[in-house]
Amino acid sequence: MLRQSKINVRSPGTLVRKKRYEKQEDCVTKDNQNHKSWLWPCHLFALCLLAGFGCSPERTPESVYPAPGTMVVLSVEAVADTAPPSLLPNGDFQEWYGGLPFPTGFDAPANATVSTVKRDLMQGHLGTTGYTARQTWQAFEFAEPPEARFGCTLTLKPERDYVLSVVASASSGMVATVDAYTTDESGTALLLAGNVIEVNSEEPKRYTGRFRTDARGTVLLRSQASPLATLPGTVTWSAWALHAASEAEDADGKHRRMWAKNSLDHVRQQMALYGGVAAWAKSLYPLQKNLGRIHREAEKKEGSA
Repeated sequence: MLRQSKINVRSPGTLVRKKRYEKQEDCVTKDNQNHKSWLWPCHLFALCLLAGFGCSPERTPESVYPAPGTMVVLSVEAVADTAPPSLLPNGDFQEWYGGLPFPTGFDAPANATVSTVKRDLMQGHLGTTGYTARQTWQAFEFAEPPEARFGCTLTLKPERDYVLSVVASASSGMVATVDAYTTDESGTALLLAGNVIEVNSEEPKRYTGRFRTDARGTVLLRSQASPLATLPGTVTWSAWALHAASEAEDADGKHRRMWAKNSLDHVRQQMALYGGVAAWAKSLYPLQKNLGRIHREAEKKEGSA
């Protein structure tokens, strides 16, 4: 509606122009009101953005990237264990009930005045998961029969090679061995292989040894203090594992074949990238020169030392 204002001019033309001006003023006023109605949410949104940016912490390189020399785990994925299962039951000493003098599947030393075995904590040496067996010798066991020593008895395939793997550590000056025996028809122990394992390091270490079964297939694996040992002495057994020699070699060979295949695939990709063998070989010249320089500098340092 048009406002009716008091007009002193009586001319009809003047009245028309006056009403037209008042109508235009009403349109401008309504447009301003509509403009304000949608503009205030924009202002509020802008204020929120400014408040958010003002309160957020400054993103520095230290907060985005790790410090120099620091490694960050991006992902962890499970992989299948390619190693065949051990033929020695409870070789990781997982089953060892409190109070028992030996783990399940093993035999304790018969003469406690010569040697004793006690259950120790799960120390996780070199990835082992079970308890540790702490064996202490007060004297040598030369007078003791093999079946009276700490170890286990197994029935294996006859006339076959086996690989024994042991994770262990020794006290200072202590040396201990694991020997392989068999038994005849009367039950008397006969030596198959001596010093299959020889433990002599104070740090946990993985030892491997090899022996071959005879026609009977019965094997006694027994530990004893070496004549080179300083007694009293202690050996901490973390794990025993036994595999047929072919299985152990196949597991190792599988890793070697995989490594060779990956290396060959990498070389093929490089040759395809450079457009042929000749171009790829030419690209290696600077690297070969650099390696030669490094070797010469290393030789000079060794000669000066």
